[in-house]
Amino acid sequence: MDPGSRVADGTQVERGQQIALSSNTGTGAAHLHFEVRYLGENGDVVDPYGWWGEWYEDPWNRPWGHTHDWWRSLDPIPMGYRDQNGVPYGPFQLTGAIRDKWDALDGEPGSPLEAQHSCSGAYGQCQSFEKGYIRWDYSTTTYYAYAETLVPRVFYIASANWNTLLSIRNTGGTSSQVSVIFLENNHIADSRTYRTLPSGATWVVDTRQVLQEMTDRFAGIAAIYASQPIAISVTHQPPLHDVFLPLVLSNH
Repeated sequence: MDPGSRVADGTQVERGQQIALSSNTGTGAAHLHFEVRYLGENGDVVDPYGWWGEWYEDPWNRPWGHTHDWWRSLDPIPMGYRDQNGVPYGPFQLTGAIRDKWDALDGEPGSPLEAQHSCSGAYGQCQSFEKGYIRWDYSTTTYYAYAETLVPRVFYIASANWNTLLSIRNTGGTSSQVSVIFLENNHIADSRTYRTLPSGATWVVDTRQVLQEMTDRFAGIAAIYASQPIAISVTHQPPLHDVFLPLVLSNH
């Protein structure tokens, strides 16, 4: 790394900001060392929160000392989440038996939504994720997956001013955790989580509001995970008959 180009220690940086320039100090090839540590320079090395963007392999997808990748799908998993308003939370650490279970599942539960804590109304330790929660009762670790609903033909096309609205109503008797993960060609574009959608309430997810920071064109599916029963309605703005979908996608 070119030492004169890097930002100072402790500097808060923004997405897209230059933090350093690569150089060939120490080797014959240009390179740049980059890592993120939790709780200071002597803290745990963690996968950086928020590796979103154009599809590429995670630049650091193997935990230090491990012999296999955490994310074999090549979709990096942030150690935090963004809520229904786009506000980020995290990163949250994975530790002990819950981390081992998440690792054994190859990250299937998704991003952590909170730190590990004593289970409410039950014996053991719990941690919530986008797709369910993991409970360790001090002898057995179990993953409880939430019901999954896949919504096809979800779009956001900026040049056509076309987007999809997902209206998700909690039909259960108590508040529900609801996560929406947008996937295109089996890759994650972005996600949002409503931690406590009240019973009877409706959460309207606008693809334009969610995806415009990430891309100007999305044509894929929405995977929805909920801890309570939900009802989903889908509308497109402006309304467009399915027969015109191939034409719109080919032109935009």
